[in-house]
Amino acid sequence: MSIPFVPKEYYYIECHDFRLWHSKDELKSQIQLIIDAGVYAFEYVCSKLKFKNLRKIEICLYHSNNQAVSSLNRHITGSMAMAPYSTDKGGLIIVQSATVDPMNGDLQRMRRILAHEICHLFVREKSGSSSVLGDSLKDMKVRPWIDEGLAEYLSWRCIGKKNSILPEDVEYIGDLDEVDLLLNDFSSDRRASAFHTSSRLVEYFIGEFGILNFFESMTDLSAKTELPTTAYSGSQKACAC
Repeated sequence: MSIPFVPKEYYYIECHDFRLWHSKDELKSQIQLIIDAGVYAFEYVCSKLKFKNLRKIEICLYHSNNQAVSSLNRHITGSMAMAPYSTDKGGLIIVQSATVDPMNGDLQRMRRILAHEICHLFVREKSGSSSVLGDSLKDMKVRPWIDEGLAEYLSWRCIGKKNSILPEDVEYIGDLDEVDLLLNDFSSDRRASAFHTSSRLVEYFIGEFGILNFFESMTDLSAKTELPTTAYSGSQKACAC
């Protein structure tokens, strides 16, 4: 069985809602932590979106950052996770071991991270989109600000917290095209501002129309070139609260 971006020598464990791939050298405690976090995150996101996926979910737990970098063919930090593959054949989430970064051994953090990435896979499946790392999101039918904003919205609520990573005085970006570009620019020092903007906009729309209506209307909303001015003013007010 060959899964893109998963080392051929990795073993897998068949879980109820996903398959976990890992190195033979991985600690059993880390494997169990990812399974526990994955089950929790999966059930949470499913319950909030009332969505049952048909695409099989794979989770790859890289034992070292070198394995992650060589498998993905790009540099990533030791704490980084992503969903580099999602087509009608299935979806993949990658995470890294606590041997790479101790933060990866924090159960609450990994619940949040996996909820975020599971949400990405659900958005792609729901919208009939596909994406593979490096394809410039050419087959995505949902705009990045919606995709990232919803993932942020659900992932923090999954652990009962608000995003404590963004600084208090983070910039609010009024141009959605710029937000989309910055979300996909991993080197930009304004990417945090783009996350902040997308999170606040999604929070506003969910507050106005409900999360299920928002999830159903993602592609329609993505087709709009401009949003109502109330969306900007409302989301900025939410930011100030």
